[in-house]
Formats: sequence, C-alpha cells, structure tokens
Amino acid sequence: MANKRVRTASGRPFSEAPLTAVAIFQARAQRAGTLASGEWVRKTVLLLSQTGHGRRYRRPGGKTHVASAPGEVPARDDGNLVRSIGFEQVDRFTWRWGSGSLVALWLERGTRGRIKPRPWMQRSLSASGPAVKIAVRSAMAGD
Repeated sequence: MANKRVRTASGRPFSEAPLTAVAIFQARAQRAGTLASGEWVRKTVLLLSQTGHGRRYRRPGGKTHVASAPGEVPARDDGNLVRSIGFEQVDRFTWRWGSGSLVALWLERGTRGRIKPRPWMQRSLSASGPAVKIAVRSAMAGD
C-alpha cells in the first residue's frame, strides 16, 4: 500500500492544521480583548459624562458647575477624569482597564475628610458588560 499524504480541506498538510487553528484563535482572542477594552472605555466615558444632581458651584468666568451628590457617579467638571480613562495590553491575552488619575481613586472610595464616595468603577463594568460580551462573541466568531 502506498504511503498517502493526508491533506485538509484548505490544502495544507494535516500536521499543520492544528497550528493554523491555534494561530487563528490567538488572533481572534487578541482582537476580542482590544474590542472589549474599547467598549469598556466608551461606556465609561458615557457614564462619566452625565450631569450631577448635587451642589452648584460658581467657576471663574461665570460658569456654573453642578457636582454629583455623594453616592452618584462623578459629574463631569474639567474633563480630567474622563481623559484619564483607558486601557493597555499587558501581554498577549491580558488587558488592564482603569484610570491613571489619583483623583479617580479618591472619587471611587472617598477620602477621610472632604470627598464622599462617588463610586463609578463597578458601575462602569456593569454598564459595559453586555457590549463587552457582544464584542468578544463577534471577534471570536471571526466577524
């Protein structure tokens, strides 16, 4: 009996097929992580762009700022918190989401004296959950 070479439907030798499948899976997983991270940032920026329901402050130049009430998501003031929101890819399959601002942590947990907690991190994760799932499913399906 002659020794036949088995080939897959793509025409590649059978021995190469698993490596190709792994490479495709890895590329899709990396795309899924990037898309999911982008969705989290988008939803977080929307969440942090809301108007507050707390105290009113006069700013120089006659502008008025309405702060968030304690317990609410922080109201947008100068935009620094929103600009600090982002993500970074730590390694091939790990992303870090968050804010590079110390003020973000103060707003999340409050301080001992002046700032009452205005939690936003868990709320942003909850708000972005469905969009993140859709992005991951879409990327893993190869859409």
